[in-house]
Amino acid sequence: MTERPPSVSLDGRQRLVQGSFLHLSSELDGISQFRVAEDNSLRCAKHICDSQAERDKKYIVGLKTKLTTIADDVPSMSTQRGDVYWSESDRLLDEELLRESHTDDLLRWRSEYRANRDSIANIVPDHCEITTPEEEVCRQAQDLLCTHLSDLSHDDEYQRAELILDQIQKRRMALLAQFAMSPLQSVRAVTMLTCFGIVALLNAIMVSVELGHFAFEYAINTPDILKQKRRLNVIQARCRTLLAEVQAMRNGTEFMEKLPMYTHYTQD
Repeated sequence: MTERPPSVSLDGRQRLVQGSFLHLSSELDGISQFRVAEDNSLRCAKHICDSQAERDKKYIVGLKTKLTTIADDVPSMSTQRGDVYWSESDRLLDEELLRESHTDDLLRWRSEYRANRDSIANIVPDHCEITTPEEEVCRQAQDLLCTHLSDLSHDDEYQRAELILDQIQKRRMALLAQFAMSPLQSVRAVTMLTCFGIVALLNAIMVSVELGHFAFEYAINTPDILKQKRRLNVIQARCRTLLAEVQAMRNGTEFMEKLPMYTHYTQD
């Protein structure tokens, strides 16, 4: 039987097969790393919003409690007592202005609050005979305070958080759009995987034939060590190529299975 020398194209085809899906693996790693960074950025932006909302809530509750305490300390709504209530409110607002970092918001709110406060105070007659119960006046003042505090919006923080989220979304869509495949590209990818499968099957058959030939000659004929060594090298080269083709098919199949998920993200 004529000996077939090792094919010089085996190494080249092996390198081609090994490198054919190498970029897919690197791109999948990039997607994984990007999604980890994206999740971290989303958590950071959400933490900014949640922390600001929690600070706002505590601030409103605390200020309402303080003003309620002041109102409870006013036993009667005489003109003098009303002045005490409003002066205490002003003092409290001034203290909050010193402690709060949102000075512009509080200054604007304080001017609006005092303007509305004066309109509420107008329902109290100038003389000592008070027709409006103390509780009602205090309740209206507290409701007005809570309404304005609830309307305080920290635009800078929320705009920064929205900008972060918008930038994350744009980066994600720009990266994942690279993986959106046209129908023609999908057909080409499936065809390439099919060809790899056929080549791998033929290579497996050839390896089986070479092994059978080697075993037959070794058992029947007088073994030629050099000749058998060459044949073993051929079989070894074919096995390496076969393993590379199987690995390439596996990488390509995994990528094709995950591709619909990437395409779905580009459509969000």
